[in-house]
Amino acid sequence: ILITIIFKFMKEADVSREDAGRYQCMADYTDTNYPSTQTSSFTLTVRYFEQAGKNIIVNALVTSDTEFSCLFGGDKPDRITWTDPITSGDLVSGSGVTVTDGVKEEDGGMWSSSVTMVNVKFEQEGRYTCTGVWGISYQEV
Repeated sequence: ILITIIFKFMKEADVSREDAGRYQCMADYTDTNYPSTQTSSFTLTVRYFEQAGKNIIVNALVTSDTEFSCLFGGDKPDRITWTDPITSGDLVSGSGVTVTDGVKEEDGGMWSSSVTMVNVKFEQEGRYTCTGVWGISYQEV
């Protein structure tokens, strides 16, 4: 039953940093032959970001190489994704494009991801969007 309560809490509530902490669930069984109380607890961690990089404009000449990156502050993101302006899907490495695998730690508690393009093509022009993804996690105790 505890798992059901946890998932209901995480899906249906607006969770803020102030909700982080230890939670306890107690179930009383009132069967007269076997009275019992079961207790379980979990710790809820709410991850957040404090700041994000600003919009930047990168100018690259056709057939040149270029690199651009984004930064996030706060807790480490679970992942950072880039949106491909051509497909509107996730930008992936291949055909002269390299997306950093994972999240790289920078000075001052910042987290980054970058994209490198080799031999830029005119068709690659567009708005590349970087998205940091944080989740809610819990630990059963």
